[in-house]
Amino acid sequence: MIPLCIVPHAVTDDALQKLRAEAAQLQFLPATTIDTLGQEVLDHHSRSSYVAEASWIERHSSVVRTLEDLLVAVNASHFHLRISKSFRWQMLKYESGGFHSWHTDWKFSEELSRKLTVVLQISNGDDYMGADLLVNGSEVEVGSRRAGDANVFHGLATHRVTPLMRGSRVVLVGWVLGPHFA
Repeated sequence: MIPLCIVPHAVTDDALQKLRAEAAQLQFLPATTIDTLGQEVLDHHSRSSYVAEASWIERHSSVVRTLEDLLVAVNASHFHLRISKSFRWQMLKYESGGFHSWHTDWKFSEELSRKLTVVLQISNGDDYMGADLLVNGSEVEVGSRRAGDANVFHGLATHRVTPLMRGSRVVLVGWVLGPHFA
């Protein structure tokens, strides 16, 4: 399994500026995690970040469509997974001390699994310290911190975000859905 595929300059500078402006206007709420019973809970031992759900997507449909096309192409060239071309999106923000412990993203619903995860870097990597995306394959790989780069990885890959030491980090996270893994 290819643990991490980094796509440089996945969006244009103009699209990146629009996403930054959108993020500045959004209301971010504490992010939840799914417990062993499948319930959404606040768990500050495993995750400390903020989320803005996808109500803003319609205003940026061309950017999202570009990313969705990119994900289909990355899947075809690198991962070769059965996908449904169904996507889910959210914007995440990490503030001082924010982190996300080791986890996978595969579970979505009774019918679908998250096949691929994409983390589009919105913030400039020089504007914060810490909050590194780590993806565990045969070895741990560090995701790109460059604004506009997309970090794409398998839904079964364990990954985490290290604690943020300074500044804030904003990313657009998306999942490509598909039939359950066999």
